[in-house]
Parts: sequence; C-alpha cells; structure tokens
Amino acid sequence: MRIGAFAEKYNMNVSAVRYYVERGLLTPQRRNNQYVFDDDCMKDMEKILRYKSFHFSLSEIELLFFLQRNSQLQDQSVSRQFLELLNKKKLQLNQDLDTLQQTIKDLDEEIYRSTQKTETASLKKRMPGIPLMFLEKLACPHCNAPLQMQNAHLNGTHILDASLSCSCGYHATIQDGILLCTGHTDVTPFKAYENIESVAYITEEYGKEYRSLMEKSYLWMYHQIPQNRDSLTMLAGPFTFNFLLQYYTKFDEDTTIIITDPSLSRIAKFQEYLQDAASAIIYIAGDLDAVPLCSGAVDLYLDDFSANNCIFTYNRTPYNVLSHWLAKDAPLIGLFLDYCKTPRSIRAFQKEHPDLMTERMSFSYAKASLQRNGFAVTQSKIIGQTSGREMEFHHQVGREKLPFLVYRAERKK
Repeated sequence: MRIGAFAEKYNMNVSAVRYYVERGLLTPQRRNNQYVFDDDCMKDMEKILRYKSFHFSLSEIELLFFLQRNSQLQDQSVSRQFLELLNKKKLQLNQDLDTLQQTIKDLDEEIYRSTQKTETASLKKRMPGIPLMFLEKLACPHCNAPLQMQNAHLNGTHILDASLSCSCGYHATIQDGILLCTGHTDVTPFKAYENIESVAYITEEYGKEYRSLMEKSYLWMYHQIPQNRDSLTMLAGPFTFNFLLQYYTKFDEDTTIIITDPSLSRIAKFQEYLQDAASAIIYIAGDLDAVPLCSGAVDLYLDDFSANNCIFTYNRTPYNVLSHWLAKDAPLIGLFLDYCKTPRSIRAFQKEHPDLMTERMSFSYAKASLQRNGFAVTQSKIIGQTSGREMEFHHQVGREKLPFLVYRAERKK
C-alpha cells in the first residue's frame, strides 16, 4: 500500500504519516524510492491510534513501541516496566473518572492482555538446538577442516548436546542448544555500560533523541537487507544490540540468524527474547577467533554497534574474522557512533577504562580497518546527531553532539 492510500485509510494526511515514519513508529519498506506499507505497518498504526485514545503522548508511545519491539514482552523486567507505564496512565485517568470511564475500561483490557502475554511467555520455553543441516556451515577455525561430532543428543532434527572436534586439536561443544567455543564467559566482558544484558536498561541510560536516532538507523539497515532471496544466513555480534530484537519477526523460516557473543548471559537473554522466532536462530558463545564457521557461510553481516563495542572492549574491530566467513557477495550493513566527535565525553569514559584507545572510536578508523581486510564502504550516511540539550548517552559531557552513521560495505572488486 502506497503512502497516499495508507493515509486515506486512517483519515490522515500524508505529512502525518511521514512524521510517524521519521519518529520510527512506522517502519515501511522502500521500493523504487517510495514507501510501501504492509500489514505490520497497519498493525502499528492501529496501536498508535489505540495508545493515543489512552491519552499517551507521542513520546510515551515511542517508549511503549520500543519496549514491545525490542523484547516482545518476553523479559520480566521489560514487562514490568511496560505495565508500570500502563498503570500510571490509569491512575491519571481515574482523576477524571466521570468523563474518562470508557477509556479506563479499554486500558484495563490492554493491561489484561499484556499480563496474559507475560504469563504465557514465562511458561513457554523454546529450546530447538542447532539444526542438523547447519553442520555443513561449520569448520575448524584453525585449519578449515570439517568437524567431527560425537556424543550427540538430538531433539528431532536439532542438536541439543554434542562434542565437536578436529584432528588439529580444536574442540568445541554444544550444550543446551548453544555452541560453546573457547573464551565463553558467564558475564559480558563489555564494560562500557552496566547491566548491558537488559533492554530495560536502554530506557534508563539513553535519552529520547538517542533512542529515536537508533530507531531511524535500524530502519535504514533493514531496508538494506535483501527481501526476495530464497534463503539468507545473517550473522550478528559480538556485542550486538537491539536490531534483531526489533526486526526478527520480519524474517521467515528461510532465514538463518547466527548470534555470536562471548557472554552466556547475553546469549540467554537473546534466547528469552527470540523464543517465538520463525527463523532458525544459531547461538554461539566464545571468542570470535574460535567460532567454527566455514568459509563463505554467511550471506550478510549486521554490525549493530558491534564494531563500536569491540573497540570499547578489545581496541579492535571484528572485520578480520568476518573476511573469512562472508560469502563473496555478502555485504556488511552497520551502525557506527563516531565518538571522536565527542572528545570530552570519550575522555571521561577513558578515566574509568584507561586501556581504551580513544582515537579508534572514529568511523575513519573503522573504514580503514574494513579496507585492510578487503572491504570497501559503498554507502555511508549520517542519520543525525544528538542535540546536546539533554543527557543522551553514558558519560556525556556538556552539550557534545554524538553522530549516528550508517554504512554498507562490500568486498573490493
């Protein structure tokens, strides 16, 4: 559905629809330089109208959408925050009960539905394991030889537990459906922020402008993903953020999503959020250098703050390993925060983490790293920057403005 027809359907003008798109509330696809609104957009528009009828402001609706899209209310802390927002509005409406009685009734129904979904999610535990078909994409990271599997415990056509080894001495295991490599830890080594495991933390730590720019960046990234391929294997991580939590429902059973991270607690959080995904989700915990993917296994890499966060943690980007895993025509699609544009803020962070090489927190460094590993940036765009009027990110100093830059890179021809 084109933008004019969509606006007419909801008795709105086109500029209002564009405004909702700019704020990240509507996420239409883009074809031939025109927006195309699908069923998901209609559902989102109906939610917007419903929340507006509850007297939520647009900023409050953005927060409700953020919590829903990034967790699907599968996480208890996020669900509690979502319910707190709904109950706070109920208390406000009760102050004028005579005129708002019907609205309160509708809100009660919404709270009930949200509570039921939370209770259902707490009982629903999906543990599909690693599909047997995925074994063809595994190889020793040291010598690229096929891996041998022993002591396998299957759940239908999925591997729950197994031992993987190579004659060269490499060893990995599959436990509870997670592929465990050398270097996996219980907690994240990423120390840039506290409580990085929880989506709810984002609403506490980041300002509205930051979240809005992140939503716009994610929409740009989504539009870069091929929509008509028969099959697609995407890789995200390490330290990937919330793109997949927001967009995983857009991908069907023909898509395989690989999530790699050193932290088992972070992997467990993704399992909790993505338990109803239609796509096959492969979870790999461990050091990036120890991940046993074969050459050309990946069709697309999602850099969802991963380069930034690898620099924060290891003072390097992940591109050298990706060069081996990516297929010949596989693009890298990413979001990068150029912290070198906020020198006082990054120095404030360095006081707590003195090993950080602050000069590497720039897109020029990331771009040079891509080039060293055989990639070239084919598209890049500054989505926007924080205004500096409010505290928008951790360790922000003064009114420094943080640019959000998106990019697409491909192998050099």
